[in-house]
Amino acid sequence: MIRLADILMEQLSFASNDKPKAYIIPHAAPQYSGHIALEVIKNIPNHDYNSILILGINHKGGAPGIYVGSEYNPDADKINKIKDSGLKEVEGDHSIGWILPLIESFSNLPIIPIVITDYNPKISKILKNIIDDQTLIIASTDLSHHKPLPLAGKIDHMSITNIKNENPIMDACGKNAVRTLYDLIDERLELVDYDTSAHLEGNKEEVVGYAAFQAGGFSPDLLAARDSVLDFIEGTQITTQTKNKKAAFIGISKNGELQGSMGQTKPMFPSNIAAVQAFKSTLTDGRMQYSPEEIMTPGNEFEVKVRLFSDMKPANLENVILGRDGLYVESEGKSGVFLPEVPTKEQWDLPTYLKELLKKAQITDNRFDLYKFQTESIMIIT
Repeated sequence: MIRLADILMEQLSFASNDKPKAYIIPHAAPQYSGHIALEVIKNIPNHDYNSILILGINHKGGAPGIYVGSEYNPDADKINKIKDSGLKEVEGDHSIGWILPLIESFSNLPIIPIVITDYNPKISKILKNIIDDQTLIIASTDLSHHKPLPLAGKIDHMSITNIKNENPIMDACGKNAVRTLYDLIDERLELVDYDTSAHLEGNKEEVVGYAAFQAGGFSPDLLAARDSVLDFIEGTQITTQTKNKKAAFIGISKNGELQGSMGQTKPMFPSNIAAVQAFKSTLTDGRMQYSPEEIMTPGNEFEVKVRLFSDMKPANLENVILGRDGLYVESEGKSGVFLPEVPTKEQWDLPTYLKELLKKAQITDNRFDLYKFQTESIMIIT
């Protein structure tokens, strides 16, 4: 079980000049898209917010308004101001209902949940009047629905590009919530993670796409690492190095299907050099179904997830938080690592998380050292 007190006591070791202003997260059932949503939600306690504005939808349409479809901790003052502006209470649906428990597992902040149906600038104006710099905004949407995997990937990549450019054209059920978000922020939305329902069901004919975005708040180390990987793919010589050393991990996927993931577990290189080294290593991953030349060709639309690790800390299983903490184990020359999203994606509890890690590392006794770490991530589509 996630323990909020533990989260508040341990801050990520990623320095940033500001904090994220907004996230976009998927709203499918947690077993489908919870690991994508948690890639950004897990970071809420690391920043100073006073409330969370959620922009959801109603898949059946109807009037916009203040969501009352399930229990939550309301920001009464801001909700009353919205009521005074003319918005009524509405039932809403799972676009808010299913993400509330995920958010509340990492945050006890008061919430303002708003159901957006049609895009209406008047609603954006109402919301602008009740938010401030301490308000985190979360928009809720899934991407394409029930398409074959290759087509879903292509459509989702188009939507991702348009969301980053604040383009209203997207194949997304929550497009009007996203369009409303555009009105409320000045920061650019960047892709953090992408996956599809195919990983869970094995059904590649009727796929639903899921993505997480973040507006602002990325550490300079991560942005430099992202830029250096892009430069390497494009054949540009890397001439600068970041000051901070970080361990980096790279994941390469195609239409959400993981092709390889490799990197370092200890900070041996400047963060941008570490990321390029991890990318080179991932090209050689034995699971890879594509040649390095295909992956290195811009326009072939591979998803490249750039991760930086925080410092490793000795851990006991009882102080590990699912969805936030990655695990690293070593014993007599053997070692293994799982990234923070793995147990959520695989739907493991804590004992299973450790059991699978030890199995991966081929450690068969209780003589091992266990460490936990966190990651900061951003994703490139080539």
